[in-house]
Amino acid sequence: MAWLDAFEAQRKFELYQHIIDEMTAERKVLVSRISSNGAQTSEVLKLDSRLSMTNDKRLMVQRDVRKARAALARWVGPASMRLISNELPVMSNRFNRETALAELENHPLLINAHQTEKVAQFDVDRAQADTQRNWAWEAGYGKRFADRSDMISFQVSMDLQLDRANRQDKRTAEKLVLVEKSHKLTEDKRRELSAELDSALAEADIAEARQNEHLTRLIPNAEALLHIAQAAYTSGSQPLSEVWEARRGLIEIEIDHWSILTDLQRAAVKIGYLVNDNRLFKENQ
Repeated sequence: MAWLDAFEAQRKFELYQHIIDEMTAERKVLVSRISSNGAQTSEVLKLDSRLSMTNDKRLMVQRDVRKARAALARWVGPASMRLISNELPVMSNRFNRETALAELENHPLLINAHQTEKVAQFDVDRAQADTQRNWAWEAGYGKRFADRSDMISFQVSMDLQLDRANRQDKRTAEKLVLVEKSHKLTEDKRRELSAELDSALAEADIAEARQNEHLTRLIPNAEALLHIAQAAYTSGSQPLSEVWEARRGLIEIEIDHWSILTDLQRAAVKIGYLVNDNRLFKENQ
């Protein structure tokens, strides 16, 4: 999860830097055209305002990069400062809700809770065993020397359960309360993990839907607008600023798309953790 945070922040920073580089190049063109009345000073001022706002976003993302790498260093040390690839590893989400809930019982926290229940029940059984009458007998034969007679002994013993209501029964009742407590803690842990699972599945479903929306509509439309703007500029019917605007729009959609992709991978990691599955990567399945 820490690596995904660092990846997303780094990718956004690179794309915002790309937008700034293109806006800077556009500004140089506009400034050069002012003297020939090919552009107006107001256009440059508007572009400067947009450039400043974009640079503010880049600085905020740069902050996120440093914070994400600092969090990543908690796990990998100095290696957190290495260059991060632009390729996002694809982790599969192959579980539906029914299958995931069934696998949830194998989660270590639930297994540990069940073991705690067993220990509490064992304490109850032992306390109840102490309430049973314990009859015992013992026989012995003693060989003695120096012309002394041998000795035979026989002994019978039984427990006297005095004040049973306040001693043995009370102890059993206390242990039964602990069993009930451990049972409720197990159910509480199950509900907690189930809620986390439902949340992760919701994140995965929405991320997949958003990804499909981007791939089928937003990105193709933005690319089409860019091609139209380029063709119109080539024919002389539109200014160059329209091309720059279409390119920025495409990059901004790409920024959102990378956020969606990382959200999808975060959901896959959460689901894999909750169902105790280490087969996150497709190539390992």
